[in-house]
Amino acid sequence: MFESYDERLRKDLQFLLSRNDPSKGKKSNDTSNNNSKDPESIKFNKMVQQVMYCLQPAVRSGIAVFNLNSDDNLSETIFRTVCKSRQKYFERKESDENDTMERSLRKSKPQPTADVKQHHADSRHDVNRRDQNAQRSQLLQLAMDWDCINVAKELILQNSLDNILNKAEAFVNALTKDLPEFAYEFLKLGINPREIFFEGDPRFDPNNQYRKFLECLYNDDAVNNHKTQLSAFIESDDPVRKHIHTTDDLNDVLTTLIGDYMHKLYFDSNKDVSEYRSSWGLIEQNIDQNIEQNQMNAHNSDQHDKANKEIVFDTIMRDLFIWAILMNHTEMAQVFLSHMKYRICAALI
Repeated sequence: MFESYDERLRKDLQFLLSRNDPSKGKKSNDTSNNNSKDPESIKFNKMVQQVMYCLQPAVRSGIAVFNLNSDDNLSETIFRTVCKSRQKYFERKESDENDTMERSLRKSKPQPTADVKQHHADSRHDVNRRDQNAQRSQLLQLAMDWDCINVAKELILQNSLDNILNKAEAFVNALTKDLPEFAYEFLKLGINPREIFFEGDPRFDPNNQYRKFLECLYNDDAVNNHKTQLSAFIESDDPVRKHIHTTDDLNDVLTTLIGDYMHKLYFDSNKDVSEYRSSWGLIEQNIDQNIEQNQMNAHNSDQHDKANKEIVFDTIMRDLFIWAILMNHTEMAQVFLSHMKYRICAALI
């Protein structure tokens, strides 16, 4: 098929391998000889055969072309090819399984009913879907490692998180790896940080509500990272390995950065929040008003729950914004700033 192009393919391939090095000119002529038996020529001939194989009409449709003179990103071009190849693999696998099952059913006696056939088809579809979702989750992690947000949106997420198995883990990875575009996309598609760091955790402790938040985002490696300079504002007996393990530790950091007039922001429980705000006169102490408010909440429980969820959402956005500032993730901070209810004071930071 490629006999008429054989000589040109060899010259072009040899040119690419030698990178136009004049010192390899003589070697180029030697290795391009079909009849040469030296190891280099044998290796070169094998490469030519591989190129010819890839150029076959049935194969070359999977080849991705990258132009060095274009503005395209090489990593995204490679990653898009990987994603499309995995899609084709699952399509081919599902088609082969369907054909195998059809042949098996035709040979079976007595012939299965329509309901039995549909049951087999649904079972195969469910298995293939689980496999594809597992593959999508792995590709999403790879997309974050390569920072290929455009390909991830186009071929993996596709405007939904329903096909991602480990949504919470993916979101936390986007935060810790400082991938603001991924974090923004996750938030846009409906991921709720409140459920990840608070109530959604099966080990959630209402008397230590910031436990998972501190473990994930203020771990020792993050705190002592030289890029953040955060450890310089932590008073500790250990000058080398400092830590933020409790809400008091985090409040102390903010006090050191901002000043003694800074009110506490982090508490272990809602009870601690109410007691602290009450002691500083930050909430009203009118008993009759509180009783009336409780009665109103009892009659409008749905609205009360909605209001509480909004407060918690605003709080976690504030916490993530402060975390991004302390970790020197400026673009990430802008993502959370866009989701905050009150932005003027936060923007001044």
